[in-house]
Amino acid sequence: MIYNIFGRSGSGKTEYILQELKRYSDRQCIIIVPEQQALVTERLLSLRLGDNYNMFCEILNFERLSDRVFREYGGVARKYIDEGGRDILMSVALERLSGKLKQYNNTGCGADYIRKMLSAINSFKQSSITPAILLKLAESPEIIQREPMLSDKLSDLSIIMAYYQSLFTDCHDPKDRPEHLIDILRTYHFFENKTVFIDGYYTYTAQEYELLEIIFKQCDNAYITFCCPLNNSDPSFGEIKTAYVKVRCAEDMSKHEIKQKELTTNHRTGSAELQHLEVNIWNTSAKPVPAVPNDIHIYECSNMFEEAEAAASEICTLVREKGYRYRDIGIAVRSSDNYGGVIDAVFEKYKIPTFMSIKEDITIKPLISLIFSAVEAVVTDFSPQSVKRYIKSSFSRLTREESDFLSAYIDMWKIRGKSRYTGIDWQMNPDGYREQLSKYSEHILVVVTEAKDKLNDTLIKFAEEISGRNITAAECASAIYSLLTDIDANKKIVKDIEEAKNDGDEEHALELKQLWDIIVAVLDQLYLVGGNEIVTSKRLLELLKIITAEYEIGKLPTSVDEVIVADARLARFDNIKALIILGVNEGVFPAAERNGELFNESEQRILEKVGFESIKSIERRLTDEQFLFYITISAPSERLSLYYSAASSSGSSLRASVAINRVIALFPELKVIVPAKDRSYFIQTVETAFDYFIYLPEPIKLRILLESGYTFSPLTVLSATVDGTLLSKIRLSPSSLERYSLCPFSFFTKYVLKLRAEKAAAFEAGEVGTFIHKLLEMYLKNHQSDIARVDRTKINDELQLISADFINLISNNNKDIQTDRLSFTISRLTNLVKIFIENISDEFAQSRFSPLGFEMHLGSEHTPSGEMLLDDGRILNINGVIDRVDYYEKDDKTYIRIVDYKSGYLTYSPVAPVYGLSLQMFLYLFSWCKKNESNFVPAGVLYMPVKPPVFKSAESDIKHIIPRSGLVLQDYDIIEAMESEPSKKFIPVSYNTKLNADGTPVISKNSSVATDNEFDHIHRFIRSRLTEFSCEIEKGNIEVNPLVIDALGKDACKGCEFLPVCRNSRNRKRRLEKLSKEEACEILYGKSDGGEKK
Repeated sequence: MIYNIFGRSGSGKTEYILQELKRYSDRQCIIIVPEQQALVTERLLSLRLGDNYNMFCEILNFERLSDRVFREYGGVARKYIDEGGRDILMSVALERLSGKLKQYNNTGCGADYIRKMLSAINSFKQSSITPAILLKLAESPEIIQREPMLSDKLSDLSIIMAYYQSLFTDCHDPKDRPEHLIDILRTYHFFENKTVFIDGYYTYTAQEYELLEIIFKQCDNAYITFCCPLNNSDPSFGEIKTAYVKVRCAEDMSKHEIKQKELTTNHRTGSAELQHLEVNIWNTSAKPVPAVPNDIHIYECSNMFEEAEAAASEICTLVREKGYRYRDIGIAVRSSDNYGGVIDAVFEKYKIPTFMSIKEDITIKPLISLIFSAVEAVVTDFSPQSVKRYIKSSFSRLTREESDFLSAYIDMWKIRGKSRYTGIDWQMNPDGYREQLSKYSEHILVVVTEAKDKLNDTLIKFAEEISGRNITAAECASAIYSLLTDIDANKKIVKDIEEAKNDGDEEHALELKQLWDIIVAVLDQLYLVGGNEIVTSKRLLELLKIITAEYEIGKLPTSVDEVIVADARLARFDNIKALIILGVNEGVFPAAERNGELFNESEQRILEKVGFESIKSIERRLTDEQFLFYITISAPSERLSLYYSAASSSGSSLRASVAINRVIALFPELKVIVPAKDRSYFIQTVETAFDYFIYLPEPIKLRILLESGYTFSPLTVLSATVDGTLLSKIRLSPSSLERYSLCPFSFFTKYVLKLRAEKAAAFEAGEVGTFIHKLLEMYLKNHQSDIARVDRTKINDELQLISADFINLISNNNKDIQTDRLSFTISRLTNLVKIFIENISDEFAQSRFSPLGFEMHLGSEHTPSGEMLLDDGRILNINGVIDRVDYYEKDDKTYIRIVDYKSGYLTYSPVAPVYGLSLQMFLYLFSWCKKNESNFVPAGVLYMPVKPPVFKSAESDIKHIIPRSGLVLQDYDIIEAMESEPSKKFIPVSYNTKLNADGTPVISKNSSVATDNEFDHIHRFIRSRLTEFSCEIEKGNIEVNPLVIDALGKDACKGCEFLPVCRNSRNRKRRLEKLSKEEACEILYGKSDGGEKK
C-alpha cells in the first residue's frame, strides 16, 4: 500500500507518520528525511517509540541512503572527490578549453564562474541530461533560428561537461552517486520487505523520482507527505503540486494500491491570528481581521544592527516577563551572509545563549588566513598587506610583540618586495626619518630583526618553493604542508584543542579540530586531484580560495536552552513558540530575481519547456520564494515577529517587503513598532542600560546621576604600586612637562605607556624640522669660529654633502626610500637652510655674542646636569637638547643667551609660562646659569623661525625678514652687544626717539625685555610650577583633563594622536579665560599672586 499524506504546514503530517510507524514495529522500516530534519526526527522517534526504535527503524536521507546501499551491495570502494576537488577539475577544464568555446571563451576561471558552471552541470545531472542531449538541443533548427546565442551556450556547455567528466579517471563525481545508487537498486532489492516513510521533502530531482519509482516497486508499504492541501489553487503550492503529479506517476508504476489522506486541522498553533495568517498570507481575496492582533508584530528598524538589538530586547522580554525558555524562540534570516557577524555580537552583549545554524566564513580563521596570506605574499611580491596578515596570525611563530613591532615597522618604511627581506639588514629608525635611536627604538629594532629572521626561515623558504615556472599543484600542496610543519601549526592546534577542553570550551575545541581536518582535506584534493597540473602562485591562490569556500564548520548546540538562529532556506524549527524573522525587506525576503545566471530569462523559458526541470523561470522562482516565506511564518505556535530595516548598512534607503504589506492587509489594525522612538526599549542588561544612558541629553544624564547618589570621583590617579614602578623611571623633558600641563592623560599615554600611532615614514612637518635642525647644527659646528665670515659661495655645496650623508644615514642607504619626491624636498629645504645660515651669519657679523655650542645635550660633557631643586627640596632631573647657546663676556661675567630654532609658528608670549607652557627655553637658560652661579647671568631667550615660509618677495629677500621673538635682558650694553644696528632685526627690541638721563635711548613699550630681578622671579615661578607638576605626576594623576587657552589659541585636543583612546566623549576641557600680556607679566615678575582664570 502507498499512502499520500496531504496537509498544510502544521497539520501534523510528521506526527501522523510517527503514529503509523508504531504499527510496523515488528518489521524493518526506513524513514527518509532531509538532512536538516534528521536530528528532529531522531528526537521525536525516541520520544514516541523509546530508545530502542533503531532496532527496527533507520533514519536516512537520499545521500546517506547511497552509503547504506553501497555498504551492503558494494560500491564503498568507489573514490568520490569532494566539492573542493570538483572546483579543481572544473578550473582545469575551463583553462584547457580556453579559446575553444563560443560564448564562454573570455570569462576566466574565477570562483563565481566556476561555481556557475558546476551549478549548471549539477542541474543537468539531476535532470539526467547528458552532454549528448545538450549538443543535440544546441543543433536543433528551432533553437538555432530562435535563439542562436542559446545554441552557442548549449554547445559550449556540452563541450565543458564532456571534458569535465573525462577528467574523472581514478575518482568519481559525488553528483553521480544517485546514478550509481539507481544502478545497484535495479539489480538488488534493498527495499524488499520494508516499509518506507518519506517526509519533509517539498520537491525532488529527476534522479530522485527514479529512486522513488524503485522504492515504490520494491517496498511492502510506503508513506509520503506533501506540504499542501489536496485540492487548492494557491499558486505558492505550485511546485508541490507539480512534484505530486510526478510522484503519482512513479506510484502508478508499482502494483500497490494508492490511498490519499488529507490532514486539515492546524495542530501547531491555537492562535486564531497565526492560523489566519498561515492560510491567507498569499490569498489576496482573504478578508482582513478588524481587531488588533496580539500574536503578530512588525518592527521597523534603522538598519540591520538595530534589528538585531531590537530582536535581542524582545527575546529578553519574552524570557523575563512571559516565562519563555530560550529554546522556545527561533530566529530566521533569508540572507545569512549579512547577519552572521551581527547577531552573535549583539546577542553576546545581551547575554543571550545562541546556536548559530548558519554558514560561517572559515577563510578568516587564523590558520587558513595564514595560508592565504603566505601565497598572496608570493603573488604580490611581499606586499605590506599580505605580510602583515601573515604575521598577525597566531600561527606565524612570531610573538605578540614581534608581530606588532614588525607590522608597524613595515607600515613605517613601506617595506615591499621579497628582496627587502633577504637583502641588507634593516637599520632604519622605527620613529621614521630620525637620526637618533632612543633606547625604546633600539629595542624595537632588535625585535624587528629577530622577527624578520623568523620570516626568512619560514615564509621566504615557502616563497622559493612555489615560485618556479613548472610547479605542479601536488608540489604546491606539499610546500603548504611543509610551511605548516615549519611553523609547528599541527602541534599548536593540538595544544590549543587541549587548552580549550581543559577550559570547558568544547565548541572551540571541536572547531579547531574541524579546521585542521578542512586544511588537510583541501591539501589532499589539491594533491590528488590537481596532481601534475602546472599552476602559478596566482592560480594557486585562486584555487585555494575556491576550494576552501566549499567547506564549513559543523556546530553542535552547547546547551539545551539556546535561541536557534538559522537560514530560512535550511531551517527546520522544532516546536518553537516564538519566531523572529529579520530582514523582511523588498528583494530580500521573499528574495528578488537572481542576476548573473548562465541563461537569460527568455532562454530559461525555452529550456524549461523542453524538459530542463531544474532551470526555473522567474515565475517559478517567485513561487518558490513565496512558499519559503509561508513555511517560515507557519513555524511558531504562539508568536510571530517580523523585522525590516529602513536603510542598509551603507545608508541607502530600503523598503518593507511585499510580505509585510500582505500581513498589514490581513491585519489593518496592526501598528508598526519603531523601537528607536523610545530607546528605553533596549534596556535589558547593564551594558545596554549604559548604551541608553549615552544617548540621553546632558541635563537628563546629570539628573539621573544626582538622583542615584552618584559621586563625581572618577579614577584619575594610579595606584601606589603603579606610580612607584612606572613613573620613577621617567626622565622628564621640557616637552613632556608641557604635555602634562596640557593634559595629564596625554602625558601618561605617550611617556609612560609609550603608545605610538602607527604611520608610514614620511618627510612631513616633524621630519622637515629635524632635517633643518641637523643641517644648521652640522654647518654651524663646522664654522663655529668663523660664522660671521663664511664664504657664501660655498655654503650650498657644503650643505649638499651634509644633507646627502644625513639622508643616507636615516634611510640606511636604501635607494627605495630615497624617492624623486624626497630628493626634490631635500633640495628645496637645503636651499632654504642656506638662506637661514646667511641670516645667522649676518646676525653674528654685527654682534659681540659668540656661539658657545650647538645641539647641546643637558647632562653631557661641558653642559649643565639638568638637575633643578624644587620648592619642596626634591631634585627634578630634566633632559633636553639646546639648539644653540650664545655667550658674551663683560666685567668678569658671562652672559648666556639660549636660541631655539622653531619649525612651527611659535612666538614668545608671557602668557604661556603662566599656564605652564613654553618653559623649555627658560629651563635651559637657568640650567646654564646654575652651572656657575657667580659668573653666569641670563641674557635672554630667542626663538628663530626656520619653517619654510611663503613670501611674495624674491627668495633672496627672505633672509632680511626672519623675525625673532623672545625675552632679553633689559640692559643697554647687553642689547647693543646682541645687535649693534639701531634698527633691531635680530632681537625683539626697539628704541624710542627719547633718551634716558645717561644718554642711552629709551626702550619702547612693545619691546620684550626683563630686568635681572624679573628673570629671578621668572626662575622662582617656573620652579614653583615644576614642583606642582612633579607632585601630581608622582601621585599618578592621569586625569583626562585637556587644557584650552584662548589667549594662545591652544587646544590640547587639537591634533592629539591619543584622541581614540582617551574616551573624552563629552569633550570636557579646562577652558582658561584670556589673560592680557600685562597681567601675565605681573604674575611672572612676582607683582601678583596670579593663578589660572577658569
